[in-house]
Amino acid sequence: AMFVLTVVFLVPRIPFNFQPQSDGGLLYVSLHMPPGTSDEIENSYVGKIEDAILKKKEVRTVQTLIYSGQADADLTIQLVPIQDRQNVFLLAPEWRKELLPLIADQPSARLFVNTARYGGNAGGFGGGTAEILFTSPNFDQLKNTIPLIRKEIEKNPYAVDVTTSLDYLTFQRNFVPNQDALKGTGITTSQIAAAFETYATGLQASTLVKGGLSYPIYVMADPILLHGAQSLLDLRVYSPTLQTSLSMRQLGTFQLTESPLSITRHDRLYSATVDVDLTPNAPPALAFQNMVQADLTKAGLVGQGVNVSSNGAFSPAALAAQLSTLLPMSFGLAIFLVYLVMASQFNSWKYPVYLLLPVPLALIGALFAVYLFGGGMDLFAMLGLLMLIGLSAKNAIIYLEFVMERIGKMPLADALIEAAHLRFRPIIMTTLTVLMISFPLMFATGQGAEFGQKVGVVMLGGVLTSAILTFFVVPAAFYRFERQHTSAKDLEAVTISTE
Repeated sequence: AMFVLTVVFLVPRIPFNFQPQSDGGLLYVSLHMPPGTSDEIENSYVGKIEDAILKKKEVRTVQTLIYSGQADADLTIQLVPIQDRQNVFLLAPEWRKELLPLIADQPSARLFVNTARYGGNAGGFGGGTAEILFTSPNFDQLKNTIPLIRKEIEKNPYAVDVTTSLDYLTFQRNFVPNQDALKGTGITTSQIAAAFETYATGLQASTLVKGGLSYPIYVMADPILLHGAQSLLDLRVYSPTLQTSLSMRQLGTFQLTESPLSITRHDRLYSATVDVDLTPNAPPALAFQNMVQADLTKAGLVGQGVNVSSNGAFSPAALAAQLSTLLPMSFGLAIFLVYLVMASQFNSWKYPVYLLLPVPLALIGALFAVYLFGGGMDLFAMLGLLMLIGLSAKNAIIYLEFVMERIGKMPLADALIEAAHLRFRPIIMTTLTVLMISFPLMFATGQGAEFGQKVGVVMLGGVLTSAILTFFVVPAAFYRFERQHTSAKDLEAVTISTE
């Protein structure tokens, strides 16, 4: 009953993430200036940011990349060892507050301080960056909705910085046909587009074959003459109705508009990525994405042509979702394989059940420990759960071995009590040994120590619970179901070995 209650009420409260929070010793600062900002102006602001960062004692080196003509810049900061500074998830929000005043005179500029470049995953116990993918069959609807989505996500208490793949803008000239001017000419917009393509890239008119080799012949406008928008307006297109050529100037005009640097598709739908830098106490990526999706659905921003999609099979949220599905399957398969091994070793289908009784008890303790220490389940916690199968069953094997040796010599109840007295010290000693191993894993603070923390938490909760309850649950279950079958004759065929 306790195991069922734990699974029903506690497991839904434990978030899943693929990997634990990882402090890689790097911070990433991104500066997005208004489109059209000159490289000189952008370089001056980047210089101010560099000077402010280099004055910090946590900084070892700074690498800067300014994208010419794009009004964007990225700074990669390598930090000193973690023993000499705070965690990057604590530094990121502090740095952002200190750097924002440097661009206060540019209201349209945006500055981001992230713990992971271009999204990715850096959080398990909390913190890091969440990457959410939005898709739509209509690019204009997606482009207009993404800014509203960003503003809604910025209201989330766990969001520090929010940036989107559509924030990177550039200016482009679009030719807008005049529909009134096209009337009566027999010229369509597709013909105008084809004419521009032919003038700019050429058209293969023929092929010259000489000496067994083929040479394509292209007809195209002289690139020297196509030096700007005005020269493109002087190009001509043939009107089949008027039996003459008309200039592009007569059929439309160029309009200067902002456009994303890139247009991406996901499963044949237009897509945009939203990267959210999270606070240190934020939930894992999957839990945060579900929270954001619920808020956006309530606000009416998704579900009406724009939807949240899994960002590939290897995104943090997708991997966490896969882990939440594979964890119970892997745990159940491991128990089944251990049962088969024990059944063949003990020459019985019944006694391995008693030996595996501590496993659910260990699982209860492990889940409670993960819940109390905070964070959630990840890949390393899953490995710890698989280790618990062997660690918890070991105590039952040691105990029942002595019970089976004494059943033919004394009543079953006395055999169970005496075996508990004799095996109490060995079981406690092995349990304390495992616990001593878990403490360094849990409280280590060096680089990469976070990858062993969840293993230590799972081992602590699982081994401690299974060791204590083994002396109560296993004897009670064995006495309840075996007291009618304890004659010496019935037990001669049962051989227990701890090897």
